[in-house]
Amino acid sequence: MNDFDNEEQSMRTMRGDTKEGTLGRIDQYDIIRKLGGGGFGVVYLVRDTQSDVEYAIKTLHPLLKSNSEEMENLRSQFKLVSKLNHSHIASAMYLHPVKEVVYANEDVRKELRLSSGDFVMVMKYAPGVTLSQWRKQFPNGIVPVDKAIDICKQVASALNYAHSEKIIHRDIKPSNIMVETREDKSVIARVLDFGLAAEIRSSMSRVSTEKGDTSGTRPYMAPEQWQGKKQGAATDQYALACMFYELVSGAVPFAGAFETGDSVIMTSAVKNELPDSLDELTADQNNAVLKALSKDMKQRFASCSDFIAALNGEKPNSMVSIIASSQEVTVSMPTTKKIICKICKSENDITSLFCEKCGAKIERDDICSKCGAELGEAQMFCRKCGEKTPLCLAEEKAEAERRAHFEEEERKAREKEEAVRQAREKAELERQTREEKERKAQEEAERQAREKVEAKRKRRSALKKLIILCLCIIVPHFVYNHVKKQQLQQELLEICIPELINNMVQILKFLKQISL
Repeated sequence: MNDFDNEEQSMRTMRGDTKEGTLGRIDQYDIIRKLGGGGFGVVYLVRDTQSDVEYAIKTLHPLLKSNSEEMENLRSQFKLVSKLNHSHIASAMYLHPVKEVVYANEDVRKELRLSSGDFVMVMKYAPGVTLSQWRKQFPNGIVPVDKAIDICKQVASALNYAHSEKIIHRDIKPSNIMVETREDKSVIARVLDFGLAAEIRSSMSRVSTEKGDTSGTRPYMAPEQWQGKKQGAATDQYALACMFYELVSGAVPFAGAFETGDSVIMTSAVKNELPDSLDELTADQNNAVLKALSKDMKQRFASCSDFIAALNGEKPNSMVSIIASSQEVTVSMPTTKKIICKICKSENDITSLFCEKCGAKIERDDICSKCGAELGEAQMFCRKCGEKTPLCLAEEKAEAERRAHFEEEERKAREKEEAVRQAREKAELERQTREEKERKAQEEAERQAREKVEAKRKRRSALKKLIILCLCIIVPHFVYNHVKKQQLQQELLEICIPELINNMVQILKFLKQISL
């Protein structure tokens, strides 16, 4: 499609009606306002007119839309990240194919640049402001340590969950964290932009086998990102530590190097220097930050939550320790916990495979049903036999139900659209039929009026002829007889005839008035 065709398509998409107070419409989504922009495109807040639920829609970069291979890669990545379902993640829901788009003004059209056949990403809407904006409420942007830990703890929870799903983010930074302040003054943090994450193809006990690029934002990039090396869960942990460092101090580690803009100086600082200790933190907290910012991935914490636990002076509390090396994942199972039999509802020891009361096999989420190996809290596959865990099956079921729901909604939308189209066609047919009837009735009325006028004219003409005929026959005969009987002399005739003529003239004038 050439530029002229694109422009024609864009102009066609501007035709249509939009609701008052909106910026346009993308199929069933009313465009409310702009939320921001990202690596792929701009983000707008929209409202689904069918469910009255608000979502965030993100456009794709034009270069990506025009590259079929890149679009296929995006579909593969989107299929991976769309299964993320966590309270601290603004999940990507599905790729929506655009059928019809209407713009309220030219500025929105130029920014979105959507046409029929394009795709947009539909994501859960995360209310609030970015962490970059939220921290400005504090003097010099320095957040109290306890509040900074609370924010980072929520982010760490989201990252741990994503890592258990073999997904890394690669671009953790304040502008990718949305913070919502609730009425009770509590704050909820949600991680954005998992659309740029890549699959960790090997076991989560090792780093990703994918070669990393320099994706990310410079002040938060780990040494392995600067060097283009393999990346893993520890890469996100490094960025999380940089973000915590910035929140409590007001500046990122090695801020002086990044201010130069010199890539050589920046790379050297990240690879070789140690960040300054912070007076705002205790010695143990500074040590925890240094460990999370280690140059070697293997020397960092086993998980992001372990890093937060160290900041709080606690021991690692994760059920599964994810080691950024080729070591096996270790699982610790408490032996005091009880498990309930789903048949007889009796309590059994956590290590029991069969119910001590009814003898039924106990369905457990912590043991593989195929080989009996122990499973981690967030483990999706058995590390011994590769069997799907109950958590994985539950996630797949939830995903299938969600997709079925969206397909049903789309089907209903199509049926509704078809019903509206048929109703419009029926209304148009009725309008045309009504107009045809009115036109025929008007023509009939005009014809009858013409016939009535013509009949009246004919009656007047016949009456005129009849009166003239009467005058021509009766009057001369009357005069002749009258004169003869009276035996008037010639003088009398000379007197009567002018009077008779005058009377006839008056009669003719009367006939003329009738003919008019």
